[in-house]
Amino acid sequence: WGLEQAMEGEGSFLSDSPLSPLRYRGIAWLNTLRLRYDALTWRWQSWVVGFDRAEQFRLLNKAFDGISARKFMAVLLASGLLVLGPVAFTLLRKRHRHQLSETDRCYLRFCDRLAGAGVRRKPGEPPLDFAARAARELPALAPGIQRISALYVQLTYALEPPADSAALAEFRRAVRQFSPPARAAAGS
Repeated sequence: WGLEQAMEGEGSFLSDSPLSPLRYRGIAWLNTLRLRYDALTWRWQSWVVGFDRAEQFRLLNKAFDGISARKFMAVLLASGLLVLGPVAFTLLRKRHRHQLSETDRCYLRFCDRLAGAGVRRKPGEPPLDFAARAARELPALAPGIQRISALYVQLTYALEPPADSAALAEFRRAVRQFSPPARAAAGS
């Protein structure tokens, strides 16, 4: 009654509301129903708030017919594996490594050979820029470097790559035949 008494002097406290409990306080069975609902709410809240570890264990013991902590952990682990196992399997199966195309593998072999000759490709360096730099540093090999790089760009970046495998065969052959001299060891 505290709030009702405090607002009594004003006279407008919930007076217009059709759901105001003050409107129906003269009806005994409705008052009893409201008080029982309050008691039920209080019990529920005190049970939830007071739901400590001992209460949890008692509930689980009752639900699982005398389960020990070890058995409970085993059941929890097994149910977790049943739920997460298929999810993990699906995610790991889809996580296949990115497969390089044959063209990319050949080009990387070409880059490795140039690195052996002392010209390393910089991270993110476009193929034609790398070819121009390599041709400047190894002028004797410039025609081969330019040809291989042009074939790679044509096979990889063209809007309509060649439909026949002749261009790929030519590219593979050019990379296979490309053999720059190894860089001389330092101090020789």
